[in-house]
Amino acid sequence: CVCVCVSAALESPTAEQPTERSGTQKLNVHPMVRVFRALVVVWAALAWAPHGASGQVANSFSPVFADPAGPGRMIGMVMVGVDNIVAVYGGITSLYNDTSQETATTLQDKLWVFSSYSKTWTPRDFLPGQSPGKAAFMSSVLQSIPPQTLTFLFGGLRNASALSNDLWIYNSYFNNWTNVDHTGPWPAPRYGHACTPHGDDGMIICGGTGIEYAALNDVWFLNFTSLQWTQLPDVPTYRRDANLISISGVLYLFNGQSADGSSPELPPDYVLSPWVFNTSAANASWYNMTTYATVPGVLPSTAYGGGAVAYLDLIIVFMGVLASGNFATETFVLNVTSQEWFLVGQQNPYTPRAYFGYYFSGLSIYVYGGANLGGQLDSLASFDVIRGLWDNAINQITAPPAAFGSAYCTVPFSGNSLLLFGGYGNAASSQLWSLGFSTDTSRLGWNSYAADLQPASRVAATLTYMNLSAYLFGGDTESSQSSSVWKFDFVVGVWAQLLGLGVVRSRSYHSGVGVTSHVTSCNGPAIVYFGGANVAFVPFSFGQFNYSFIDDLNYLCITENRWIQVSQNGTAPAARAGHAAAYFEGSVGPLMFVYGGASATGVFHDLWVLDVNGMTWTRLPDPPLPPLYAAAVTQEGNRWFLVSGSSFPKASPAASGGQPFLFTGFFDNTTNRVSFTEVELSTPIAFDRSNALAAWVSGSLVALGGFNGYVYSLSNAQSIPIRCNPGHYSPNYLTTACSECPLGSYAVFPGTTACSR
Repeated sequence: CVCVCVSAALESPTAEQPTERSGTQKLNVHPMVRVFRALVVVWAALAWAPHGASGQVANSFSPVFADPAGPGRMIGMVMVGVDNIVAVYGGITSLYNDTSQETATTLQDKLWVFSSYSKTWTPRDFLPGQSPGKAAFMSSVLQSIPPQTLTFLFGGLRNASALSNDLWIYNSYFNNWTNVDHTGPWPAPRYGHACTPHGDDGMIICGGTGIEYAALNDVWFLNFTSLQWTQLPDVPTYRRDANLISISGVLYLFNGQSADGSSPELPPDYVLSPWVFNTSAANASWYNMTTYATVPGVLPSTAYGGGAVAYLDLIIVFMGVLASGNFATETFVLNVTSQEWFLVGQQNPYTPRAYFGYYFSGLSIYVYGGANLGGQLDSLASFDVIRGLWDNAINQITAPPAAFGSAYCTVPFSGNSLLLFGGYGNAASSQLWSLGFSTDTSRLGWNSYAADLQPASRVAATLTYMNLSAYLFGGDTESSQSSSVWKFDFVVGVWAQLLGLGVVRSRSYHSGVGVTSHVTSCNGPAIVYFGGANVAFVPFSFGQFNYSFIDDLNYLCITENRWIQVSQNGTAPAARAGHAAAYFEGSVGPLMFVYGGASATGVFHDLWVLDVNGMTWTRLPDPPLPPLYAAAVTQEGNRWFLVSGSSFPKASPAASGGQPFLFTGFFDNTTNRVSFTEVELSTPIAFDRSNALAAWVSGSLVALGGFNGYVYSLSNAQSIPIRCNPGHYSPNYLTTACSECPLGSYAVFPGTTACSR
């Protein structure tokens, strides 16, 4: 789940009797008058600040992209997203005259949905009383329970006249809202509070602004299952417009304004060092954590009204209003383990802002609306975590050129992205791309990553994900065959060539699997490489030269940063290239499975398993698969997928197209064996190509790219929603083998978890 918390610098609502049942506090002055006056005061107060210095806003902003079909200029909206689909609800929108002067403001009650693939906004309307209504400055947390997502929306300014402590739930699958009854302990009405998802089953809110402009310091946990609130220990300081992050059960509260609520004119206390609370510890209390600069003197300026998201054990902090009155133009990351800050990115001139909505997809942060010195904004910006760059999310992104032989791997911590490097089409490529999928995979979002230092263009290399990095090894370059290893670091978004590893033979069309458990020979994790094709010179004229095929086994030790050429025990597989490989953790330790491939003698039909620690091969019974090489291969859970590929021997593994078939192997960690089944599909698979790419995305297998004997393509993605074949069932397809339905029961549809009678 993801969290979005927004607020605004409004004047104080005052206390009156709450309306019946709604838990809403009345305002004594029409809120639009207060909003308009407050914004004028804020922007007038900010205008005096000197511009152009480091960390401040430049003298002028670049033109902001305005989507005429979008939500419009606004602040105080909530923003959530899933699967690269972004939704914005509520907010305060300004109206302008012909001279661009603000004339009025109004609360919004519309839900807008943005697709990062089609680059378009779509509105959703609701009947009166069947949604939170006109609202702003709320908090929101999203919980994904396929096929539906639930958005929990709390508090804020509602119905143009009141502060609220209502809890609403939006179900994206049925497109409806539910207002939760107030039962048991319940937080007071507020806006501008911090919030965060907490674990898989709840959210936590903290502080905010209550009645009489009071800054709050109470902390509450909402259980998504029981819909009950539990109060946690108060934060030692009052806090509003702050950021709250939960990582592994530990809360981090930082930035924002702190005041005792005695006067709206009380100077705010801008807090940077986080307050920390461990929700798992007995008798825990809040404490202030000291942080350090990785580079001396390079620390973020304290801010309020900005954003923050969690990325593994890192907290990314961006935008907001500084104590000087300027807007933050730098993006910082806090490593909560080392307690160190480091700078990762500069905003583009049009992006600095505060009081915006934002959402983190796993690889990109999307930011919509907000305000800066130029007024309210209607632009949608995005921050690419890998590149460390901000961009306009509306911009059309070109796709990589059609190619085959690209090195690729899935990015497991996002769950919906594929990393792609190189390949060959009309020319060899040295570009790194990421592909973000939607559940409707006819919509693809490509991002390319420019770097001052990067590997040379190549084809038929391997790209393997390990410990927040992707390792590129081998491949055919324009003038030679490579034996180099390059590492792409996801945290800082840069390439580095690994030197001093030792000597290993150059190759292409080899296999590589990342073993995350302990490899005895390496005293830690390793990437295991087997086989491939070797040639002295490759001028990119595939099919017109002869390869020599390799049968050696090499471990790249990740911790020790060195190569080990392994002496293989027992009978090993014959030399080959273009084979399929997978890694599973068995009861005897890490295992590498190898199937098929080709050599000068033809296409193989054999299945082998390697005991990685024992360095011993065992040949298993031939599976019910055709002879196969150059298939698209991926794995998820205990499943190993092989899509298409070729059975025809050629002079080069790249020379022919493929056949349209799909097989899945299921790994049983009690027998340490893989059993294969051809997947029965309701419609035939139309993926007849070799050297393609595959990934498991959002409950579907997605295949794309490759060569069908005539053309190359990267725009031919096919989504294949597969489960158990008809007549079979499994409570969890990815982790439990499919079983035949008992006598007298049946399963007509793929995906059955239990047979019917």
